[in-house]
Amino acid sequence: MSVSEKGVCSICDEVFNDSDLTEIDDLFLCAKDLEIYKNNEWEAIKSTTVSDSNMKDALILQDMKDEFKKQGKPSYIKSTYNQSDTGEIITISDLYITKG
Repeated sequence: MSVSEKGVCSICDEVFNDSDLTEIDDLFLCAKDLEIYKNNEWEAIKSTTVSDSNMKDALILQDMKDEFKKQGKPSYIKSTYNQSDTGEIITISDLYITKG
């Protein structure tokens, strides 16, 4: 089994070698976006809960992030994972954008 040596920047969504990404606050960032992340205040503007039975809200967040990218506004999606009483994995995703 091979392990990928590539990763995706949480802000620009571009693929980089793992060695070119920095992990901070559970995000992986390229050098340019690391500075953007550290030099800005961020606010969550939309939150959604996604499960195996409801995936469409995750697509809505990604579409919003893609639209912000087209507008030149940095954003990222941060997710946390929980397990329901029935064993289903529940993903809580928040879309963050720079304040101002």
